[in-house]
Amino acid sequence: MRTKKEKTSKRTPQKLRISDINRNSSLNISHTISKIKEKERKMLFVCVLCMLFLITSCSYFIFTSITKTDIQREYASGKLITTFAETETGISDIITLTKNDVLMDNYGLSTIPHSFEVKNTSDEAVLYQIILEEDTEMVKMDNCEALLADINAIKYSFDGLTVSNLVDHFEDNHYILLEESIAAQSSKTFNLYIWSNPTLLENVNHNHFHGKILIKTTK
Repeated sequence: MRTKKEKTSKRTPQKLRISDINRNSSLNISHTISKIKEKERKMLFVCVLCMLFLITSCSYFIFTSITKTDIQREYASGKLITTFAETETGISDIITLTKNDVLMDNYGLSTIPHSFEVKNTSDEAVLYQIILEEDTEMVKMDNCEALLADINAIKYSFDGLTVSNLVDHFEDNHYILLEESIAAQSSKTFNLYIWSNPTLLENVNHNHFHGKILIKTTK
């Protein structure tokens, strides 16, 4: 049996006040908003990563497609197909000489050559010429008219041993580097070494040359 003291000491339950409700509601809302903002930040980070990936992928595919379209490696001339190797600066049919190509002959023969393959797709032998044409348009673009090399100083070789003077092979407004016949259904690979070796010291600063290799069939 409870005493009066026990009865009087019994705590009466506290009533829920409006201020308590408002305070708890504010805490819950703040917590909810904090969670929403955190999710939004994560979603924004993921979206940014996806966009960067898409932009990078698209740029790569566009670049590779443009590169493959603009750079032509194969050229057809009559019954011959010529395939030029790729180089650090483009395709090996483009010849560019600068001050870095002013060399003694023994060094010129040890440079990286311009490589290409000539293939005869017909059932008969074909006579052809390997021609070097001066690229006047590139000279204008490079604005190097005042720096053009003396043609007498330009040397070349196909076998890495025999040195020929470019000026000795000028004919019909271009340079005929080689003329020969190729057998039916056969191919041949060429390595063209070309450099400048001026005999006069004052010609060293005049060292630019721009040209292009062409393969032409003859009668």
